[in-house]
Amino acid sequence: MLHTTHMTNLNLRPMKHARSLLVPLVAALVAGCGGGGGGGSSSAVQVPTAVRSLPASAGSDVNEAGFVATGSAVVRSLLSGFGGTAFEQTLSAGRAAAPAAVVDLRRPASLARWALAQAPRPGTATGREPAQAVAQETRSCVTAAGGAGSFTVIANDADNNQLLSRGDTISITFSACAFASGDPLANGDVTIGVNAIELDANEAPTALDLALTFEAFSIEGQGSLSGGARLWAVSTGSGEHSLLRYTNLRATIGVDVTTLNIDLDQRLAGSLVSTAVNGAVTLSGQAYKLVQATPFTSTVTGRPETGTLGVSDAAGDRLDLTARGSVVDFDFTPFGSAAPTAFQHGLPWSSFEAP
Repeated sequence: MLHTTHMTNLNLRPMKHARSLLVPLVAALVAGCGGGGGGGSSSAVQVPTAVRSLPASAGSDVNEAGFVATGSAVVRSLLSGFGGTAFEQTLSAGRAAAPAAVVDLRRPASLARWALAQAPRPGTATGREPAQAVAQETRSCVTAAGGAGSFTVIANDADNNQLLSRGDTISITFSACAFASGDPLANGDVTIGVNAIELDANEAPTALDLALTFEAFSIEGQGSLSGGARLWAVSTGSGEHSLLRYTNLRATIGVDVTTLNIDLDQRLAGSLVSTAVNGAVTLSGQAYKLVQATPFTSTVTGRPETGTLGVSDAAGDRLDLTARGSVVDFDFTPFGSAAPTAFQHGLPWSSFEAP
C-alpha cells in the first residue's frame, strides 16, 4: 500500500473519520550509540535515498489479455490503502492524544504515530516506589463516537529514562477494537521498536526511525498484514521526508493476497505530497518489478493527481499506471515496442478503494 506521509492508508483518500482504521505511533536527541535527550538536529536519523530495485520473477507475465486485471491488483495492493500509500504527514500531523483522534489503522505511518502517542509512560518514582521500565495498560476503544472492544499497550523503556529513545519498544494488541460506531473491528498485534527518535521540547517527534512488526493484524472485511516494515521520517524546512520499507510483508486485501517488497518514499512540501513506489510486489506467487517513472503528486487531502508507475514482468513487458486527476490510466507496452499496444483509460480511483 500505504496513508504515509504516508504511504503512505488502502484508501487513497485521507481519513474523514475513524471509519477507516492502519498508516502509517510516534512521539530526545538520540546519539548514534543510543540514549535519549531533547531538541537538536536530525543527525541521528537519515532517510535512505538509494532507489530500491528488485527483479521480476521468471514466471511473471504482463500481457495484452490480462493487463487490466494485473493493474487492478497492483492498485488495490499498493495504492488503495492497506499498508500502501497514505498521502498524509507522519510527523507534521502532531501527536494524537486519545484513541478518538483520527487514525487509519491500515496505514503503518498513521498507526505508528498514534501508537507512540498512546503508549503509557513509566511513572517517575515517588517515595519508595521504583520507576518501572515496563508499563502495561488496557484501554477501551469506545469513544464519544461509539466504538467497541479494547487495546492493550505494553511499553518497554529499555534504558528507564522516562523518554522514548533508542531500544524502547511498544506492543499493542487489538481485540475487536473500533473507535466509532460502524467502524470495522481491528484484531491482532503490532510491535514498534525505536531505532532512533528525536523529540522537541513538547515531546513531539521531529525525526524517527522505527521498526514495525505485524502479527495476524487485521481489519474486519478489509484485509490483514503479517510481517515487517521500517519507517524513517524527518522534518524539513517546509514539510517532511519519509520512507516506509516493506520486506516480505504479506498483505491480504479482499481477494488479493500479495507480498510486498517495496519502498514508499514520500516528500511533503506545504500542501503537496510527492510519492515514489519502487521494488517488487508478488501477485499469485509471481513477483513484478515496480519502477516509479515520475512521482505521484497529490495534495494532502486528495488522491494522486499526476505521476506514472511502471509494472514489468521478467520479459520486459510493461504496464504503466498513470494518475490523471480523479482517474488512473492503464497502458500496456510489450518489450521492444515504442508505444503502447493496448490501453484502458479513465478508471476512477474510487473503484479501487476499500469501503
